[in-house]
Amino acid sequence: MVFDEAEAWHKFHNKGNRLREKDLEYDEQILFEKYGASLRKLMFRRYYIATNSTDKWNREFPTTPDQAFQTSNESVFSTDKIIKRLQNVMEPLLNIEISDLPEVLKSFFGKSLFIWHLPVQGKRYYAGGDTASGGGKNADFSTISIFDADGQQVACFYNNEVPLYKFADVVESLAHYFNYSFLVIESNTK
Repeated sequence: MVFDEAEAWHKFHNKGNRLREKDLEYDEQILFEKYGASLRKLMFRRYYIATNSTDKWNREFPTTPDQAFQTSNESVFSTDKIIKRLQNVMEPLLNIEISDLPEVLKSFFGKSLFIWHLPVQGKRYYAGGDTASGGGKNADFSTISIFDADGQQVACFYNNEVPLYKFADVVESLAHYFNYSFLVIESNTK
């Protein structure tokens, strides 16, 4: 029904013509070619934007994850700044000498353990961790993130299959590897 209303609106404003592929604007061409939006849906999009706004369209009918997580209200964190930062995220190191890692960490490297910067002798590191039960599939993840004194993340580990006793070994080994990092680990029991 809304599509019919949008089509009637479009025809009224375009001399009785439906939207044609040659009439598409640049952003509509992307939606048509890359995301498979039909011309009928694009007429609805034009109608919706004309009666609301592009921002509201992007919030209500997002095409990309960036649009899906934008917010319309005030937030502590600037969504625009977060999106810009995500465009500059570093890839983790994959070519380090794995023999330098503690034995406990070797099997996790590149799967659950990611390192962006190797430890620097004499530098202070800080770690925060969150424990989980290790139930697999949809269970919560046990995680630890290591940061340097400047707040730069240098490493992280996350896994939802590792048992708690094994996660304790991972935390200890990772903290020792990063110059005996100062650890803060969440406690799940009273």
